[in-house]
Amino acid sequence: MKNVVVDIETLTTYDLHPWQKDLVNLSVGWKAGEMSIITAGRQTGKSYYQQVVAEFMTTFNTPAYEQIGEGVVDGDLWLTVKCNDETAAWVRGQNKKYVYEHSTSSGRPLFDVHEKLYTMLKIKFTP
Repeated sequence: MKNVVVDIETLTTYDLHPWQKDLVNLSVGWKAGEMSIITAGRQTGKSYYQQVVAEFMTTFNTPAYEQIGEGVVDGDLWLTVKCNDETAAWVRGQNKKYVYEHSTSSGRPLFDVHEKLYTMLKIKFTP
């Protein structure tokens, strides 16, 4: 079992109120196999806390990239790729001639990349 330290104040970009710290009580932690039930009154940030933790954990559980399609454009092979934030930052820094970024409302950036750039992506981000 791995121990993970989650700094909620860093994720939320503001300091927690004392009553929020008491609600979460991260200093105690939970042991493996132990269940903790959090109950609190209305308007105390329960749903927001759950959302922040889910987004935080998604970052660790998603692959660096995922190929979701391919097609030939003007005789060249282009691939459609979903990326995590680190990979997306690298792709955005590449030559715009080989990249097209889709505007999506989903959490993960979506790109069309030329096969040459996709080869470099595989080399850089495949363990």
